[in-house]
Amino acid sequence: MGEDKTSRMISFIQLFPTHKKRYSSNSYDHDTDNLMPEWIIKFLTAIPTSKTALKLLLTVALIVFGWGAFSPFFEASGIPSDWIPFLLSLTSFSIAVIVTEAVYMVSIAIKVLGKNWLDTHIKKRDKLRQQEKARVAEHEKDNSFRKELNIMFPHLDSASQKMLFLLYDEGNVALVWNKNPTYELNRKGLIRYIGDASGEKYIYELNPIVRDYLSEHFSKQKAALSKELDDNSRQFLRIFFDEVVPFGTSEQEKWMDSLVYVSHEKMVRIGAIEKNKFTFILSSDFKDMLIRNGHFKTCYRTEVTLEGSHIRRYIVTKKSL
Repeated sequence: MGEDKTSRMISFIQLFPTHKKRYSSNSYDHDTDNLMPEWIIKFLTAIPTSKTALKLLLTVALIVFGWGAFSPFFEASGIPSDWIPFLLSLTSFSIAVIVTEAVYMVSIAIKVLGKNWLDTHIKKRDKLRQQEKARVAEHEKDNSFRKELNIMFPHLDSASQKMLFLLYDEGNVALVWNKNPTYELNRKGLIRYIGDASGEKYIYELNPIVRDYLSEHFSKQKAALSKELDDNSRQFLRIFFDEVVPFGTSEQEKWMDSLVYVSHEKMVRIGAIEKNKFTFILSSDFKDMLIRNGHFKTCYRTEVTLEGSHIRRYIVTKKSL
């Protein structure tokens, strides 16, 4: 059996006949046997691409390493021994073409998918960088505006401050756009336009940074007021901290003095008290501040409704913050 395989391999090699060629060098001639057939040399020099080279490499590898595996199969199939080299070459070449094309297609797919992924990744990265850059720029702009506001706010005239306080309380207000202080506040960016009202009036709201600033400003004033209460404010707050409401209601038949009543306005302004007509609500944090600072011991109620008929309001004394 081994001798038959060897003889077939020899006959396969003999399919590619060798030839002799005379070479001349200087003063003498000599003959050299060319062990590689001339057609193979022409074939190899005609290989134009790496794909063709890979096909040839796989074909040769399959012939060399597949001879022992495929020969018995061809013999068992009753194929003449002279045909086996040709069939083995054809089979090897076919497999080499299929494998090469598959590898080529897979490489193209990987290249396309990789390029798409890379392009998507680059676009996403650039978008994130732009968003981060815009966020940083906006943050720096806000910080710069906060610094300007800290310097600007204490020097605003009373009309401008009152308008900011009004917007803080109401949320949005219809104002005449081309009259001060509306025009100046809008120009400085302290308030901003959000819609039309009627005629020359437009709806404005506070810049969110200004709202935060006023909230912090009022919190500081609330803490300061809770440490040093004036007499009128202390008297007004008794409606929350006395066991029985001392005045301003028909039950006690005691009038609330006008100066005592007016003192609630600054507490409403800084958020220490909420007001709805004659109903007053004490904020929990201001209540705790008052007790902690020793002005009162016990809070009996946080909501009180007074009666206008028991409040002296004939003296108008309004103080601005």
